[in-house]
Amino acid sequence: MHEPLLRQVALFATLDDGELARIAEICREQSYHPGQTIFKEGDLGTEMYIVHEGQVEIAKELTGGPRTLAVLEKGDFFGEMAILED
Repeated sequence: MHEPLLRQVALFATLDDGELARIAEICREQSYHPGQTIFKEGDLGTEMYIVHEGQVEIAKELTGGPRTLAVLEKGDFFGEMAILED
């Protein structure tokens, strides 16, 4: 079910079918409401996220309010450092 989306992610481009299938087994779908915070800077990261539909805004809290750093769309991913580093 998740394999077509995973194939679009550059991080997984060199994986063979078996490796991709193993990753797909541990994936789960999660929905968020517009404006909902997924996580904040400093939170303990334990998951990687792949944008399946819609957009995700990456922002940093600064004096005077948040500043948008990036807007991610379908196939983009974030949080990968949580699973690649300890």
